[in-house]
Amino acid sequence: MQTKIQPWTWIALAVLILAATAGRWVSAEHLANPRYNAAKRFSGDEVVYIVLGDRLWKEGRYDTRGLSDQLPLDRDRVHIPKYLEAPLFKHPPLFPFLVGLSRTLFWGVQGSSIYPSLAMGAISLLAIFWLALELGFAPAQGLLAAFLLAVSPVHWICSSRIWLDMTLMTLILLAAASQVRAMRFAGWWKWSGFFWGCALLTKYTALAPWIFAMAGAVALRPGLRRDRAFWMGQAVSAGVFLSWLAARLWFEGWTAAAFWKSDVEDWRTLLRMVRWVWLLPPLVGGVWLWIRCSKQAWWEKWTGEPRLLAWGTLAFIAGFLAIGDRLPFGSLPWSGYGSNQLRNSPMDFYLMHQILFEPVCWWGLLGLLLFRRQADLDLVRAVWLGLFLFLTLWGNFQSRYGLPLVPFELVFAAALLLPCGNSGNRWGCALATIWIVFSCARSLWIVEHVAIQNQFFYF
Repeated sequence: MQTKIQPWTWIALAVLILAATAGRWVSAEHLANPRYNAAKRFSGDEVVYIVLGDRLWKEGRYDTRGLSDQLPLDRDRVHIPKYLEAPLFKHPPLFPFLVGLSRTLFWGVQGSSIYPSLAMGAISLLAIFWLALELGFAPAQGLLAAFLLAVSPVHWICSSRIWLDMTLMTLILLAAASQVRAMRFAGWWKWSGFFWGCALLTKYTALAPWIFAMAGAVALRPGLRRDRAFWMGQAVSAGVFLSWLAARLWFEGWTAAAFWKSDVEDWRTLLRMVRWVWLLPPLVGGVWLWIRCSKQAWWEKWTGEPRLLAWGTLAFIAGFLAIGDRLPFGSLPWSGYGSNQLRNSPMDFYLMHQILFEPVCWWGLLGLLLFRRQADLDLVRAVWLGLFLFLTLWGNFQSRYGLPLVPFELVFAAALLLPCGNSGNRWGCALATIWIVFSCARSLWIVEHVAIQNQFFYF
């Protein structure tokens, strides 16, 4: 679908990206500048990525052997991971490669280690706008989605830290947008495959959404089973990722395939997924029931925009009154050093916790479930579902791990909250405005008191 975009939209998007990047730079300064961080307290992950990047570019090696003594760990409480002494680091090398490239280009200046995350944060704002347009939404809705992502505290924090999560999220977002476009223009399958391959080369987390996106595309368009362009795109993804698997086999032999013995958390998650295989029939049944219901006339009646805004707000209020202790909007979310207090959170963590940072994600979840059915939207739903299942079954809960879920939720939230101009319903428009203002106020409060200070490991 070709959508005419007015010049003011591009100007607004450019201003938003520049302002957001400037804000992240302030947070990055609080981390990298000794004036704010005299103790130079980078998290252990950040030290690891800096060292890996330097070793890749200067020594041609990809390991952290001999590094454990330099990490900021409380050795009375924290077990030193075995993978730090492995001949090959546990995660694929794309993000450390980018960190090392940045440090090489900028003469090893400490702050340059943050540039890849800053750049990916800016690209992600453009990518979510692109995804919204590919899904057939109006430019104003895409701009709202980009704005909501720009003020997201989790996005803000991750784009000002030396963590791979922002790179992973941006590549998955680009892959999904490319794949939606490829459903109409076959030449884009190779680009979708390239971005999926890069995401897989960043972290194993991308494996689940890639598989779900591939299966979803075939289910929505059965003709793709015989489409050479489609399979060429999947071959590109697999080829990029297989280069890393070949390296693991070279260093570890066939023991690399014994994921039940692995020191890599993402790899061991595969075993957890096998243990949860009994959930597959209820999951398939639930999807089948959802598809059947969405075809009924009463579904469209009760999920129409004015009604959905009203009863969605009432459902949120009722839920807040019932489990208000899970959503303490009057206080800041937990963040700190030492051990991760969120690690053993309930299984609904990636549904509930993001609402605490950005209440508008409630509408993203409702949109994923109730917004209109069409092939492009269902493909995005498949990507989100693959991510959600992987992260939940992994069971190591952290806000930054859930970052790749956020842009997909915000796209649906923007679509639900900004159709009021076409509906002529002033009460609905006022209610949507209240939601957006409330969510942004909550997010910016967290940004001011948590993200700008940028002094924590876990959040």
